[in-house]
Amino acid sequence: MLARLSPLIEHGVIDNSIKELIDLRLWCVDEQEPLHLRMRGNCLGDIAGCRVEFKNHAAGPMHRDAAQVIRMLRELAARPGFMIAGDITCSERRPTEEKHPRLRNMISIEFFAGAKNRCLIELDDFYYTLSLPQWEVTREESAAQEFMNACAMRDHIDHVVRHFRGPSLLYCEPDFPLGEWDSDLNYAEACMAVYPSVHEKYHLRPGGFMTAAYVMNRVDFLGRLADRDERRLPPRHRDIAREWRVLDFLELSHAEAVSKAMHHPCFQQISSTADSVQRVIRSMRRPLRPEVDRYVGIFAGIVANTLATIVMTQQPDFSHETVLKRLAFLEKRADSLSALSDKLPLPTATSFIEAAASLHKDLHRFSDALRS
Repeated sequence: MLARLSPLIEHGVIDNSIKELIDLRLWCVDEQEPLHLRMRGNCLGDIAGCRVEFKNHAAGPMHRDAAQVIRMLRELAARPGFMIAGDITCSERRPTEEKHPRLRNMISIEFFAGAKNRCLIELDDFYYTLSLPQWEVTREESAAQEFMNACAMRDHIDHVVRHFRGPSLLYCEPDFPLGEWDSDLNYAEACMAVYPSVHEKYHLRPGGFMTAAYVMNRVDFLGRLADRDERRLPPRHRDIAREWRVLDFLELSHAEAVSKAMHHPCFQQISSTADSVQRVIRSMRRPLRPEVDRYVGIFAGIVANTLATIVMTQQPDFSHETVLKRLAFLEKRADSLSALSDKLPLPTATSFIEAAASLHKDLHRFSDALRS
């Protein structure tokens, strides 16, 4: 879980005057006692050895969701032991959101409560005072701290990816015969979901692309991108918007098998239907209903499970019985989409019912082809 705490913090103190100890105090918008967090390690080189007092000019008003997040944070702070320090600096670089963006400095305070919870405070409208350093940090110590911070981030990303359940797993029936390829596609989808935040964190730093590759545990593929992108100076912040594909986060041999499956007529037809559903959703002016979210999730799960099924049929020893059983489940799931669409207003319901019928037809045709 990632908790972005920036608007909830009014002011705070970062004290790294004792080497290998970060003492963090945060006054929140709930006006209660300050949070007191202690971490092993050091801040990054710009404030290592210093005491920083800061005030957040962009602190937001107290509301119900904020109260829940602050309560969760207080529970984490009350646990015995030390938090795990991440990157803590007053010189985090971020581009401004302008027609011609420029880089600005931010206060960034990152820490982890185990691998599960990552807490992040990023302030771009702030005032701070900085003491003289009480000890000198060496270049080697600074590099070692950055590496340990990247290791903490890597552990967090690994936890998120391992516990991610995308549509290919989330909407499966209890007795749906899952296989290796479903897990592979779910893993790739998890990587696609988390990589933009990892890329955003590191891509403006020297060697940042390679650090992102290490954090994602994908030095093999992302490292090649790093070698290419590190040569382009200055780095372009709009690279964050690059649309990553499932194939980008699969092992090479698996990526080749999935790429081949994507050219199968059944998947091509289903993908075309999925595009039509996306166009309908983009044309909707009113806020999306829960039924629409569930429809899209089930539809996406069928697409992913169908792709995995096609890959299974490409293997020399695949089980016809298992594949046909999977397709029977997917056809029933497609039928359920029609019933879900009945709760939506026209003409959205009509478009979604037609898409579900087309999906069922394509799956049935694929099943018939396997039986013949």
